[in-house]
Amino acid sequence: VPVHLTAQFINGKIVRDFGYWDNTPMVLALQEIEAEKNMPADEKAIQNTIVQVVLAWNKNDKVAFNSVTTKDFIRNADGKRLASNQSDYGKIMDLYHTGFPDFKVKLDHTDIHGNMVYVNWTVTGTNTGKFMDNPPTNKKIQIPGFSIWTFDSNGNAVKEDAFSDNLAIYQQLGLPVPKT
Repeated sequence: VPVHLTAQFINGKIVRDFGYWDNTPMVLALQEIEAEKNMPADEKAIQNTIVQVVLAWNKNDKVAFNSVTTKDFIRNADGKRLASNQSDYGKIMDLYHTGFPDFKVKLDHTDIHGNMVYVNWTVTGTNTGKFMDNPPTNKKIQIPGFSIWTFDSNGNAVKEDAFSDNLAIYQQLGLPVPKT
């Protein structure tokens, strides 16, 4: 925390002093900790599930992913249905981990409202494997995205609506954009 101190001296002695600082970062951090402590049990379980999904993505662990999702889990990406079950979703995970063996998902922010979770995330990786029928470029990607997750009454994820900038992936890899 940056601090500014001002002192008034008379005959070499401090007779008056003032300290100025911005405690906003500390207050915000403490508020976040307090909010997490006061989060209802359902929200804690949902937050934990989101963390488990991220860990599953980062390790390409489909067993872990399946343990926190329903069998008929749905994934829509930019308005298109990409997965209608856990197996389909696992293929998406494999696609990214084949193209980017160091593929990682980082949670930037989550906001829980009832059984819906709004997640800002960033993915990173180095393209050292075949990706979308393209040879490796050995280039790194860093792509932000946003997902809306829906949970059932048991706390299992039933659907993800994901949104990201696919054009940025191709640009960062130096690849031509596929024809639609």
